[in-house]
Amino acid sequence: MRGGAVGAGSDPHDARRADDGRDGARGDGERLARVRALLPLGPERPEGAPAADLAVLAAAFRGALERARAASPAGREQMLGDALAYRDEALLRAVLSAALEAGQDALLDVWAAREGRTALLTEVRALLLRTGIDPRTLAGAA
Repeated sequence: MRGGAVGAGSDPHDARRADDGRDGARGDGERLARVRALLPLGPERPEGAPAADLAVLAAAFRGALERARAASPAGREQMLGDALAYRDEALLRAVLSAALEAGQDALLDVWAAREGRTALLTEVRALLLRTGIDPRTLAGAA
């Protein structure tokens, strides 16, 4: 029937198109997981690190995260400057995680610009839009 609604399955290509859509979404989700790992969010978890080292890194992150969550947006911006100046990975991860949770996206832009990661952040944002994932969940996802 021309011009009318076409029922699912009436066109043999419908199933293939649906599969292509799912493959695209799955591909976007897989790509998002890979590029998300390149963002300094959440506690640092170096591969192969002993459990004791991971515990120390997690404790440093939690302490910094508590301070970053309690800080004002301007305070988080100052903390980001300190983290970058002193190459403090735990503080950097905590500040960016807290900023993401608070919807302070501009702070991620500042980090990306200073660290030459603008393309990465742009790709993450595009993937988030395509997958419908809430960006605030990235900080806790690993």
